[in-house]
Amino acid sequence: MANAQPVFLANGRPATRGACPECGAALTRLGASEAHAGLPKPEPVASAPAQAKRATAKKAAAPSGGKPGKGGKEPKAPSGAPAKEPSAKGGRRG
Repeated sequence: MANAQPVFLANGRPATRGACPECGAALTRLGASEAHAGLPKPEPVASAPAQAKRATAKKAAAPSGGKPGKGGKEPKAPSGAPAKEPSAKGGRRG
């Protein structure tokens, strides 16, 4: 990793940011390094509780007019093939 710099993420965890020496792509390696030893650890940024985030996401993603949990899928139209009838054994094999 080229130009490695010790950083702290928004949640307070240590990481190292730098660039790939071959292609220049941005890299982030999670975890403390020796370079973090002299740095003061910042206070983590407070975020909303996880349950509140999920409830908000579900409300935004819920299809309008459909049943919850069905994903808004339409029922498939019959393909024209006859339906398979259950076997005389009650569906059990063996």
